[in-house]
Amino acid sequence: MLLRRYTAPSIREALAKVRAEMGDGALIVETRRVRPWWRRWGKASFEVIAALDGPSPPDRPSMVAAPAPQRELSRPAPAGDAPQARLPLPQARAGEDGSSRAEWFERLVQRDVEASLAWEIVERAERVARATGRPMAEAVAAQVGAAVPTMPLWERQARPRFVMLVGPTGTGKTTTLAKLAANFALVGGWRVALVTTDTFRIGAIQQLRTYADLVGLPLWVANDVKELQAVAQSATHDLVLIDTAGHNPGDNERMARTEALARALPPQAVVLLVVPAGVRQADLRELVGAYRTVPIGGVVVTKVDETRRRGALLNAPRWAQAPLAYIATGQMVPDDVELADGETVARWLLEPGALPKPGAEGGARA
Repeated sequence: MLLRRYTAPSIREALAKVRAEMGDGALIVETRRVRPWWRRWGKASFEVIAALDGPSPPDRPSMVAAPAPQRELSRPAPAGDAPQARLPLPQARAGEDGSSRAEWFERLVQRDVEASLAWEIVERAERVARATGRPMAEAVAAQVGAAVPTMPLWERQARPRFVMLVGPTGTGKTTTLAKLAANFALVGGWRVALVTTDTFRIGAIQQLRTYADLVGLPLWVANDVKELQAVAQSATHDLVLIDTAGHNPGDNERMARTEALARALPPQAVVLLVVPAGVRQADLRELVGAYRTVPIGGVVVTKVDETRRRGALLNAPRWAQAPLAYIATGQMVPDDVELADGETVARWLLEPGALPKPGAEGGARA
């Protein structure tokens, strides 16, 4: 058994290092963000541990690299497609800690993880557990983390200046926007401005103005596409966070307005789809499908503290074919928001006590 550790500024670069030295037979044992505790909202490095069970191919270096996590799992079905056929329960096979992949499969499905993805996670986890001697719980946690691509905003190659939050009514867009604004401004030291396009909901502008006044940020109101474009052209801040009106995903007129606003932003803008953790699979798939015409660049999952069925942490990025950016964990501003990474996703998705507690440098709480 050969193990090797790789570190890089981003998960993609770390996996590229693995891929450069390995072939198709290696396993991703663990992926995690490594961030000093005093820089929780600063840049972090990523660590990937890869393993090879068996001899190396003669035309390769000493180890074989694993594929990129999301792509090597089955490709996501386009949102709106019919659900996949029910999978047979995998045969029980005990891990090093006495648990079986059947038990973990059942646990993931109970958490509302899409069945095909749950199957792939436990099969990979079992291979890791058998190859490394690690407990099945650790192997599952690592594969859950590897199954979801992540993208905190500042880890993009070019810092985005404009970030728009879209999603249905009641998902927590405005509160999430306030949390991000406070953290970027007060902790990160960015010059932040707020914009609202929500001129429909009574009190929406005043709600955001209250947050803006508390943090000392400017707030602009854009009633239509032209006004939003004017704001974008005149803004000189490091980050402009844009709130939008929530609406029924089936409201075609409102959806067309949301799409027009999103496409009015500069090319480097990021549109984040905000979804609640407790939404059922069928409803989530329909929701994501409704936003297929909007250029979604990332996903935020909110209200994970209100449910134990948190499969949306994996399902939403998979179906939207966009990385997970943030996880909202409660109503407190600015505290209840976490940076999205594999370790954090696994910690929220799996049973309390199934994972070792994150270390000081590996935690992603923000």
